[in-house]
Amino acid sequence: MLLFLDESYERLSEGSFRHVIGGFCLPAARYRDLIAAVESTKERHFVQDRNMSPEERMRAWEEHFVVGDVPERIELKASLLLSSSVLRRTGEHPRAAMRLAEDVMKALAACHASVFGDVALTETMSEPGVLPPLLLRLLASVESWVAHLHPSTTVIPVLDGLNPTADQRLARRMARTLLRPDVGLPHVLPSPMILDSRASHGLQVADLICHVLLNEARPPEDRKPLGILPSRVQALRPCGQSRARRAYNP
Repeated sequence: MLLFLDESYERLSEGSFRHVIGGFCLPAARYRDLIAAVESTKERHFVQDRNMSPEERMRAWEEHFVVGDVPERIELKASLLLSSSVLRRTGEHPRAAMRLAEDVMKALAACHASVFGDVALTETMSEPGVLPPLLLRLLASVESWVAHLHPSTTVIPVLDGLNPTADQRLARRMARTLLRPDVGLPHVLPSPMILDSRASHGLQVADLICHVLLNEARPPEDRKPLGILPSRVQALRPCGQSRARRAYNP
């Protein structure tokens, strides 16, 4: 099993952070299918602006998401597809962006992926030399799920190497922590794979999932209008996984 993980956070007015770690787990044999689906989704929804006139660009926005590069080079980032500025432009970006994000969630379901996520309100984002409790809690949820349904499987965590917390120190902390017999995570590989999200389809999808989970963790009046995306993500969560939206009321 491959477990693609990302994190998302925002500073709160009282000086603390709302912090989400989330992503998805899927059989390694199905990752090829997910890559193909993501590539196909990019080709369907992205269109490159090749010196379009304003009129051509306006027409293109009716059915597509206009980008400055060839579609296969565009990274599926929540900051591109689900930003507040994009969502405010009703009738243009949201139609293409939301359809693209929804198609990605459909592809996850077709690949038998399971979404995991956890949220916390913290005073600091990390403590030196300690594995983040939020990450450990999420890995424990994955361990419980795998031990029950796939006891002969090993889970390989995959982290974003562009993220400053996904560095060599974190990898060493994971090894030291997950190898301890009292931690009890025998199905989770202690040493993660650290990849560049710009070249990893799985990490790009995990970024979208984290953004949706963070949005659901906000108070209802502060949430972005993400349509059916939250329900799509929730449908992929294993039974027993708590809903991220409850986190706004600690």
